[in-house]
Amino acid sequence: MYRGTGINVFQQPFDNLQIGDTFFDADYGEVIWNGSKWQINDLTKRASYIEGELVTFIPYSDCVKELWENGIVKAVTPTGIRVVYHVGEGWSSYRDYTSALTSIAQLRRGWIINIKIKENDTYL
Repeated sequence: MYRGTGINVFQQPFDNLQIGDTFFDADYGEVIWNGSKWQINDLTKRASYIEGELVTFIPYSDCVKELWENGIVKAVTPTGIRVVYHVGEGWSSYRDYTSALTSIAQLRRGWIINIKIKENDTYL
């Protein structure tokens, strides 16, 4: 059963939860009750990401922008999204770099921090 929309689902009191109940949390997206705790349901969201998409990694809620990181999706896997970070101005050859398995809950679409992709490019 759908339980609503809001924030901080992990701190919300609910009566009579059943396995499979869902809630849409503003920070985590859709979550599902697994019988003992809320679990992030990122399968649908993960499938919507594509290779080469620009993303911003935000380590935790209320994180200062100085800790955010730009990245490019290298692959979408059953366990998460593989993202390439820290390539200097080598973004156009991101496929040649090692990627990090990244939780979808920590990603935002697009680059929030402006950088150059390659020499002579305009800033995004």
